[in-house]
Amino acid sequence: MRRRLYVSMVIAVALSMMASMPSYAREHDFKPSLIQLVSSKSYDDEEAATAPSQSNDDSSSSSPNEPPLPPQDDQVVHEGGSVTLRLGPANIQTFYPPDLKNFSRAYVKLAGVDMNNERLVDEFAAINYCKAFKENFQNEFTWRYARKAIRKIIERDLETYGEYFLIDGRIKIGRYDFTQSAFLLDEANAFKNVGLFMLKLTSEDGCIVDKGFNYIPTDYVVRLDNPVFLERIPIQEKIARELLELISTRDPLLRQIYVTFFFRINDFSVVQKSSSQQAVVRATLLALRFYASDYHQFLLYNYRSPGRQE
Repeated sequence: MRRRLYVSMVIAVALSMMASMPSYAREHDFKPSLIQLVSSKSYDDEEAATAPSQSNDDSSSSSPNEPPLPPQDDQVVHEGGSVTLRLGPANIQTFYPPDLKNFSRAYVKLAGVDMNNERLVDEFAAINYCKAFKENFQNEFTWRYARKAIRKIIERDLETYGEYFLIDGRIKIGRYDFTQSAFLLDEANAFKNVGLFMLKLTSEDGCIVDKGFNYIPTDYVVRLDNPVFLERIPIQEKIARELLELISTRDPLLRQIYVTFFFRINDFSVVQKSSSQQAVVRATLLALRFYASDYHQFLLYNYRSPGRQE
């Protein structure tokens, strides 16, 4: 009987792995990307990337075994918001949105947590297997076996949990400087030692343990060890002209383009607050990309930090 119950709980857990969308705040006035329909323009330029192909990847998968990128492609954009990016000739990584599900997995993997802590496993289950948690947590006898199953799943999949993440935003470009072949950034939009992000994350469907989250943080402070300094965005004149035409179909006064930080988490340190934990995340920026449209399409400029590590 116990074996049957154990197996049924594993199946229930497996069926409940659905992705959740993040609720997060950013420094430097970055806001969540808007879903917009943008006309298809192909930019014939060496520095502009080919429009990425679409795949049916689920960003919530705990085993991101992505196929290699085709030789001509620099990136592949997936349905769930993740992006597979070529960082070097033999370095291809998949970057995930910073929702609580993805961050909780990275935290369990990199923070050196005690997997014998039943409360921590319960919180991890509430975040990652919400349906199974809701259906079984109130019955402590049933949940006892479910907890064991979830702990085994964590131990099995631990090394597959992602360490690479992306943060999206928008930025306003200034006027085009023909002598520098670049859009200038004014004082309010220039990147001057930008490398701090405040993330406040929530679990899907309000799935939460009875006393809240005390062992897995929901507030994260991401600190880049190689912050960004950038006062202009180099773009060839032909592309700049087409970009302004595209912007004119949206709101020409805003003159906004899209920006994405791609980074790797190095480690976590935890600060205990009154009723919860806040995690300070040390991370390394691997790429900073500027796009003409949402969905990480039509690459305009790829900034790489001089201190970038691969």
